[in-house]
Formats: sequence, structure tokens, C-alpha cells
Amino acid sequence: MKLLTTISLLSLTIALLACNGDDADDTKPDGGDDKIIYTCRYDNKFAGPDCKEYIGTNWDDPDAREADCGAGFVEENAIIVEGACPESVKVEGEDKEKKGVCHAGKDGPEAYDLYSYDGDLGALQVACENHMLGEWESLTDDITTIDVHETLPEAFDALVSTDKVEVSSQCQDEECLMQMMENKETFDFTPLDAEPTKGFIFYPGGNVDPRAYAPSALALAETGIFISIVPMEKYLALSGFMRADDVKALHPQIKTWFVGGHSMGGTMAARYASTATGKNIDGLIIWASIADESYDISDSGIPTLSIHATLDQGNDPAQVKAYAHVLPADTVYICIDGGDHSQFGYYTDDNPPATITREAQQKQIIEPTSQFIHDPASVSGVECSS
Repeated sequence: MKLLTTISLLSLTIALLACNGDDADDTKPDGGDDKIIYTCRYDNKFAGPDCKEYIGTNWDDPDAREADCGAGFVEENAIIVEGACPESVKVEGEDKEKKGVCHAGKDGPEAYDLYSYDGDLGALQVACENHMLGEWESLTDDITTIDVHETLPEAFDALVSTDKVEVSSQCQDEECLMQMMENKETFDFTPLDAEPTKGFIFYPGGNVDPRAYAPSALALAETGIFISIVPMEKYLALSGFMRADDVKALHPQIKTWFVGGHSMGGTMAARYASTATGKNIDGLIIWASIADESYDISDSGIPTLSIHATLDQGNDPAQVKAYAHVLPADTVYICIDGGDHSQFGYYTDDNPPATITREAQQKQIIEPTSQFIHDPASVSGVECSS
């Protein structure tokens, strides 16, 4: 997931105060009477500044506002302000106007309008409709394109079948990938030495080409595991967290299923594990990821493996620890010293580089993942050395 530059709390506060001047309206009509509006303003760690405008009656309670503001795993530097959301905020010195609004909990006691000022409109719409179950309204004609990370050549090289693994698709160009997304096709890696009995369904990270995980899938398949990488609409697993159901239905011969993913893909895999069908999986495996508190699976009993890295700016060890209570208490945690976010796949991003090679980091990912799928109880945790 691409981590956008985060505004400091001080800068955010100054910007919000500037936007809350004479032009700010702190009341809205409600049944003919003026009602004070409160807003939660924060940095969305994936999409820049957001402003949540509380309009439902339940938010009249200050304790409810206090408990909600900043509770989401994407909400950083959250503050509650009296007054409607500003028309614009400053991002790195540049004024950013409202790009769109998500109408969530419409007409209900917990209704709110979430305004976005930065980020990709397509991704914001997917998040609104699939994560918040809201109605999206675009406030601009400026439709931006999704900024997908650059995929490395090794990823495309791994899409070729070998004498050990059959690869279902050698899709190399973007047009082919878009067609696969539309048809809900997957990249399947099937071991050839023996009929696989265990399967691993993998959700890619946000704004990452699913093919960036082909080398990892190939390596895992060589250990006898069926691997299915699921391409997601608009490169966001938010829109397809239930796709594991489709994969399992297409491969009824496999009885043991693990579901997981990288970054946002891992978060959405954990969300899937909280659903009626997801509760029946044999294990959850998340790479460089956390589970959202909205989908607590701590009591699920699902064997869970969490692999993270010390130089991961998206989900560092401290954040992984902060959200550990959402996962089962016996979750196995493996920390990779010197690893970063993008080396969980084969793509590049703008975060500081790892201090170990991609090959070294991949080895520390593939070996415990394979071992966990073959025998969850055999994997021991690895703590960070620093």
C-alpha cells in the first residue's frame, strides 16, 4: 500500500484553524432548528487528509464522538473540531479542495459525511461503497488515475510454467490484466509433483499489481501448495474481500484452505475471516499488515501467522503490536530485521529501502509461510532484534 506523506499534527491543526475562520459554518439546519456540527479531522494514512462530519443524533453525545474519532486504523493525528468540514485544507503547502464525500449511515442515528481532499477518486469510491457501505458523491470532474507501483521484471518472469509448477496465466500487459479483473480470473500456481491438498488464497496490497507476488507464489507452490493470487478491481482488496469464496468453489478437491495477503490485502483477508464462510478457513496469513478493529477475530480460533518488518513505514512493529488484540491470542508473529514494505513483493515504492536484499527478505517470508500451511503448530515466533 502506498503510504502518502503524513501531515504533522501541528501543521494539520494550523491548517484546520485557518480553514475554520469567518467562512466556516458550525451549524446546520435540523428540523428547522440550528444544530451544532462536530467534525473529526485526521490524516488518512493511505489517502491524505479526511474530515468526518457527524450528522446523526447519536453523535450529540461527546463520549460517542471521542470514542469514534481516531479509532479507525487509517486515522492518524485525529482531532475533534466544532464546525462543519472546511472547503479546503493545506497539503504540503498546497490548497486541496473537497474531492468527494461518502454519505455513510444515511438518515440513521450514526450518520456521517466523510469528505476527502486528496487521493484517487476511484479508490475513495471503492472504500466508501465497500468498506463503509455508504453512497459516494464526487465533488469534482477531475478523475485521477490509480497510481500503481512499478512492478519489477522478476515478477513477469515468474508467470511461466516450470517442470514443477503450472501457472494458469502468463498475462503480461495491462489490457490483459484488466480483462482478468473484469472476468474475476486469478493467477493460479499448481504443483505438478503431486495433487495438492492445501491451498493459499492471496490478496494483493493496495495499488500493487497482483503479478508482483508471482515469484513468492511460485516458490510456495514448489513446496506442494496450491496458490491463487486474486486480482482486485482498482487494485484494492476492499472491493473483493469475499473473493476467497469463489476460489474455493472452483477447486472443491482442495479441503484445507488458508487465506491471506499483503498490507491492505492482509487486512481484507482478516475481514474475510470474520464472515460466516471465512470463519471456516484453516488459517490466516498476513504479510506487513494488521487487522481492523471493526472486524475483531480474536475469538475466532483461526490459526494466524503475521509476518512484518522493522523498516516498514506502512505497518511497523509498533503498529502491529498495537493491533495485536484484534487477532487471536496465539497468533504467531515473525519480525524481519532490516526488511521493508515493498520487499514483501516484487515492486518498488518511495519508502526508504531495506537494509537486507529482497531475496533475503523473501526467504524469511516464504519458509515460515510454507511451514505454517503444512503444519501451523510447528512455527515459532521471531522477535525483532531492535
